[in-house]
Formats: sequence, C-alpha cells, structure tokens
Amino acid sequence: MAVMITLALALAIGLLAGTISGDVKRGQQLSSLLLTLLFLPPFLLIQFSDIRAPPLTIQAIMQINPVTYVFMVFESIFVSDIQGALTYLPIVAFFPVLFLGLTV
Repeated sequence: MAVMITLALALAIGLLAGTISGDVKRGQQLSSLLLTLLFLPPFLLIQFSDIRAPPLTIQAIMQINPVTYVFMVFESIFVSDIQGALTYLPIVAFFPVLFLGLTV
C-alpha cells in the first residue's frame, strides 16, 4: 500500500509540473527536477544517518518535504514498527490528494 501511495505521489507531482509548464518537454524537465529535489535529501539522510537524528531545525525543514514521510513509512515497515507506519501513512496519502487538487 505504501508503494502505491508513493507512486501516486510521484504521479501527482508530475501532473502538477505538467499543468504549470506550457508544453510536454518543459513539463518533463520540471517534473524530473522536482522529483530529484524532493527525493534526494531524505534518501541521503536515511542512508547515512537516522532520519530522526539531525538537529531540530533540519528535522523541521525535512518535514516540509512530503517524501520524507514516505521514507519514514518504509523505515517503520522495515523495522516492523507497524504503529509508526500507520502513523505516517495518512500523512503520505494526504499529499497526492493535495497535489491533484492543485492541478484542477
């Protein structure tokens, strides 16, 4: 379920980028840039440290990013923390709905 919501999040970001841009080529470039900028910081953070370990200011900045919650869900599932996964899953599900609402 988390993977499907993550795919919906990436799709919603792509649709939002396509709506903002004028043509297909700019839409592809913008969605690639947005997805790279959104997915790379949490990925690097979770690879080299605990996602909850940085100082409070960095945690606050990272929690603005919707993809951070995706990595928190996957980390919770990996360590068999079902309560943690169920806590972050509704937050992750909210962002695709928000982005799809912005495209309309």
